[in-house]
Amino acid sequence: LNLLHKSFTDGAQLLLIGAMILVFLLVLHLGYLQRDAIVAAWPASEPVMRHVCQSFGCQISPLRDAEGVVIDSSSLVQRSEDHVLTWSVRNTTRSVLGMTALELSLMDQQGKLVLRTVILPSQTGAPPTLSPGQTWSGSLKVLVSPELVFRDYRLLSFTLDLVKAVSQQAGAKKS
Repeated sequence: LNLLHKSFTDGAQLLLIGAMILVFLLVLHLGYLQRDAIVAAWPASEPVMRHVCQSFGCQISPLRDAEGVVIDSSSLVQRSEDHVLTWSVRNTTRSVLGMTALELSLMDQQGKLVLRTVILPSQTGAPPTLSPGQTWSGSLKVLVSPELVFRDYRLLSFTLDLVKAVSQQAGAKKS
């Protein structure tokens, strides 16, 4: 009976060790998946996370939150043969956020879309991140064909993760 009890105890210990290893691996995996959020919440962890990512070939990116970066103001003014788009964006959160992309839509007299274009932060000289409460203003010359008649415009802010997802879906549909 003692031998049976010892065998059961050894098996239970092995099971416990296996479960502990699986929990440890799960915590590591969650840390990998949430590395950007961890660094945003605990900035002191950034050097350690960067070192770990260097070993595993991953990157630490700023958090992306299209609702956290709001457009405070914008205008689209015609100048001789071109238009100038100006805007101001502000980080309304308590975290450092990655700069968002912009979508400029031009509408005709009936409010129908006649042109849509995406403006990436790299095209505007925008900073890669916005600190909590930080405002950034930009401007860009927009060349519009003289044949294109539009009455109104709309400017939206969205995360670059959305651009990547749409690009990946478009690439998958072509295959």
